[in-house]
Parts: sequence; C-alpha cells; structure tokens
Amino acid sequence: MHDHNNGHVGHFRWCPARIESATFSVCFCEIIIYLTVAVIGGVGFYFEYTMGNLAHSYAPQADAWHLAADTAGTVVVGIISAIVAFSSLTRQEPVRVCGVYLQGIFLLIAAVLIGNEVFERFASHEPINALTMVGAASIGIGTDAFRFALLLGLKQVRGENINFRAEWRHVLSDLIHSLFACVAGILTFFTGSRIWDTGAVVIIFVLIVYWAFETFCEAYQRKIYNH
Repeated sequence: MHDHNNGHVGHFRWCPARIESATFSVCFCEIIIYLTVAVIGGVGFYFEYTMGNLAHSYAPQADAWHLAADTAGTVVVGIISAIVAFSSLTRQEPVRVCGVYLQGIFLLIAAVLIGNEVFERFASHEPINALTMVGAASIGIGTDAFRFALLLGLKQVRGENINFRAEWRHVLSDLIHSLFACVAGILTFFTGSRIWDTGAVVIIFVLIVYWAFETFCEAYQRKIYNH
C-alpha cells in the first residue's frame, strides 16, 4: 500500500529531512542497544581472557577471542544502522551486505587467534586451575546471555535484517562455545586431565571457522540475489 503522506511503500524510510519522532526514537533505541551490547562484550572479553590466562586454560581464552570478534561485529552493525537510519540511501542492501562481509572477516581473524591457542594448548604442560577455568567460562556465559537477551528485545521492536541475523547467530554461537568451555572446566575439575581443555579449544576453533564460512555464504547469496 502506498502512503501518499510519507512517500514510501510499506515501511519507514529513514531520511534526515523527514524523520518522524516515533521513527527517530526506534532508530535511537536500536543504536543504543548495539552500543550497549558492544560495551558488555568488550568488558566480558577482558575478564574472561584474563581469568582464562590465570587458570592456564585455553578454552576460555579461545571463547574470549570469539567474543572479541562478535563485539567488533556489533560495532559494525551499529554503524550500519546509523548510516541507514540517518541517510537518504535508496539502496540499503549493498551497505548491509558489506557489513556482513566485515562480520565474517572478524570471525576469520578470531579463528587465527584461536588457532594460536590450539597450538599453545598442545605445547603447554602447565596444570590447569579448573575452578578458575569454570569461573572464566561462566563470565562468558553471563555476558553472552545478557547480550542475547538485549538482541531478543531489539528483535521484538525493530524486526530483522541481514546484519541482525548475522549478529544474532554469532552471539548465540558464542554462548554455545562458552558452555563448551564451562563443561570442559567441570570435567577437568573431576578428572584432572588437560584433554578436556584441549578438546574444547579444538571444537571452538572448528565451529568458528564454520560460522565464518556460513556468514560469507549468506553475504554472497544476498549479493547475487540483489543483482
């Protein structure tokens, strides 16, 4: 249905000269939520990585690198949301697709860093402090759960787009990785074996490579579809 009062079809058109107060409020809320998710992710990364280092455990550190990649992706999504909201772009999709490619690149960078953690885990013979390891992974779980809840609330207000779906998937996968690290810590506590930490790091590495590949595929398919 064509709205003759607004001059657009079926959805808000974000234009600085014609932003309605309600539309502006939704847009502002979206950007604030992404900023909050990014800040929480940055703080969570610092504490999870630091505690993982104190525990001589590489699973929480690997999970923390994934959290860092997600945080960088969140910043990109927030910037794209602001660009789309406060500009008169007639085609938003190319900007959003570029954002998804950047999200995939951040995941690949995290995969390289996690690969280094895998190498160090195999080379290390230091005993693991299992309780500190569980504490580090628990920080990751709490951070990811809170970020996931914020994105869930944003989804109810704003709906979905390709950048949101990628961000949603990355946060959910990071939560799963944190759970792997926590379970590995519990098993390490009861068995005293480093094999659980090693296994968790390898699983996180394989999964993050998969998530990066899936992200690139989604961006490529959307690019082909829009051409």
